[in-house]
Amino acid sequence: MVDWKLRSAIIRRFSGNPQFPYPQTFLQYPSGMYAHLLVVAETGKSAVLTVIGRHAEKRHKRGQSLLHAIYLGLASFALWLLLSGYFEVFLLSLGLLSTALVVYIARRMDVADHEGRSLHMHVFRLFGYWAWLGVEIVKANLDVTRRILDPRLPISPEVFRSPATQRSDVGRVAYANSITLTPGTVAIDLEGDEVVVHALNREAADGVRSGEMDRRVTALDL
Repeated sequence: MVDWKLRSAIIRRFSGNPQFPYPQTFLQYPSGMYAHLLVVAETGKSAVLTVIGRHAEKRHKRGQSLLHAIYLGLASFALWLLLSGYFEVFLLSLGLLSTALVVYIARRMDVADHEGRSLHMHVFRLFGYWAWLGVEIVKANLDVTRRILDPRLPISPEVFRSPATQRSDVGRVAYANSITLTPGTVAIDLEGDEVVVHALNREAADGVRSGEMDRRVTALDL
């Protein structure tokens, strides 16, 4: 959507100015193309150019904030649906309403996560990762169950550090949570680019050290 008030002000300011030979050029560009106008009007008054730049930046921040709120709402509603297990229309409506209310209050209180990359992960790879992680969880469950039922209790617990190559905090948290979700390993702490892991046995520790899970989570972290 174009800001007509700002457009008119720019045209009035530069019309007939020999230093700005293309006063009508601005009419051909939508609001998202202010960067081009800044280049064309580089010889004009800096005060006007500053207003354009601030206006564009403010619109960009509002768009990012709205997009983040939508992502947060969808993730919250998906979590509510997963934990509640209700699929009746009335209860779904209440869940959707409560989710929207929570997102609104979180934004008004300014307590929502402001990380720009919080939910920007590759969707198709994410589903593939969930499937792979589900298989790993089942395999680890069977292994831990076998060790518990074995009278010899074949365990060799250890604590070690595993590198986390993800680019964002959310990616590293997702990696640590994946380790904890897999029976036999628990992420104790996140320290910089490393995860402190407790493993129940050597095989579980070797599975984390192999870096397969780390590489798969890093592939999601766009």
